[in-house]
Amino acid sequence: MHKLNDIQNSHVFLRADMDVPLDKRKVEDDYRIKRCIETLVELISNGNKVAIFTKLGRPEKQDPDLSTKNILPTLRELLKKDILFIKNIYELELMHKTKEQIFLFENTRFFDWEENVDTKTSHKIATYFDYYVDEAFAMSHREETTNFIIPQKIGDIALGKNYVEEIDTLFKIRKGDFERPAYFILGGAKAETKIPMVSKLVSTFDKFLIGGKLVVESKKEFSNFKEKVVFGNLEKHGFDITDSATQDFINYIEKAKTVVWNGPTGMFELKEYKKSTEEIVKALEKTKALTIAGGGDTISAINKFGDIEKFSFVSTGGGAMFSYLAGNKTNIEKVEEIITNPK
Repeated sequence: MHKLNDIQNSHVFLRADMDVPLDKRKVEDDYRIKRCIETLVELISNGNKVAIFTKLGRPEKQDPDLSTKNILPTLRELLKKDILFIKNIYELELMHKTKEQIFLFENTRFFDWEENVDTKTSHKIATYFDYYVDEAFAMSHREETTNFIIPQKIGDIALGKNYVEEIDTLFKIRKGDFERPAYFILGGAKAETKIPMVSKLVSTFDKFLIGGKLVVESKKEFSNFKEKVVFGNLEKHGFDITDSATQDFINYIEKAKTVVWNGPTGMFELKEYKKSTEEIVKALEKTKALTIAGGGDTISAINKFGDIEKFSFVSTGGGAMFSYLAGNKTNIEKVEEIITNPK
């Protein structure tokens, strides 16, 4: 594993996490992009040429509304640099033919080779680069071509500044280095992925406060450790938890020493169903407890209703944060094992 500042005058594959919400093809919340900027600035300052690879949304086809072209204006504004857009892998050779230092690749999810873990394509892409830098902690629980196979092919790997900060901060929570009582607020959906994680963390936290769709999706599955779980009752419409459930959650927050939050407790994007999520954001901002939040929707809720700077730490990853806290290996840990001990 290389240090970031060791990489100089080279061609760098940067797997970034710039999966931001868009509104009419304009960036609605640039938080995840900003978390990558420090790494980009250092790489550029050291004379490197950098190609940025990121996914954007969950496209089922090549959709102009989800093209990474839409984040170019924001990137150019933040970096104050020219950036060349690359439409496909055949245009990667432009890195070796132009004077530009920064290149933005099209949405990786537009191509079949990304999720299908394509060894042949990854080998072709790897030939253009000297180093692989991972600045996509939010993808660290997944194994796709750009974050799992390509780093194996390139071989020389470094972690971005944000990725390192994520691991350093979350490792303390993972090993139980925090004050109690400690509560985990869990909302959103995806019960099939979250329930196995909770089972690994059940001894780490004093209570799990469950809101959002999980209330409906997970009651039966959580029966094995029901003494650790507090379900927020849903309103009749099912899109938010009740006022009394919200107050119960706030009561826990007020007596907590540590709170981890992953997933909104209601459909906060619509004003009719924003109440619980908004009040939880405000309660977390007021508490003196250690507050850690994570996930795209959670970040959007904090930016909508509060101030992200009032949280102790905000992870760019939702599922990735949850997975790491549960003791699972990151993509790069697995890659290093494969490189060190090839079969």
